[in-house]
Amino acid sequence: MNKDYYNILKISSNSTKSEIVKAFRELAKKYHPDKNHSPNASDKFREVFEAYEVLKNDEKRKIYDHYWNIKFKNKTVTSQTDFEPEFNEQRESAKQTAEKYSKMPYEDFINSA
Repeated sequence: MNKDYYNILKISSNSTKSEIVKAFRELAKKYHPDKNHSPNASDKFREVFEAYEVLKNDEKRKIYDHYWNIKFKNKTVTSQTDFEPEFNEQRESAKQTAEKYSKMPYEDFINSA
């Protein structure tokens, strides 16, 4: 788990919820497969959505920040398995939701997200 969710959304780690939402909306529109037909758009959309799913939720963000800042930035954790179990479940849930929304028509996605 080397994903820097803040970097993925192109925001700082002290961004507000409204800044997170704004960044997500811009990137989701840019990379949603209905709007972007490049070969990696779907993967990029899922990555953006995963980052958003974690950072928009205060509890998930707190857990992510704890592990990212204390362990990964300080190089005390070297593998994804060291990042578990607290974070793994929420990361997997975010990935599943991202997969669902990446297959949805863009208009349906906008109306439900």
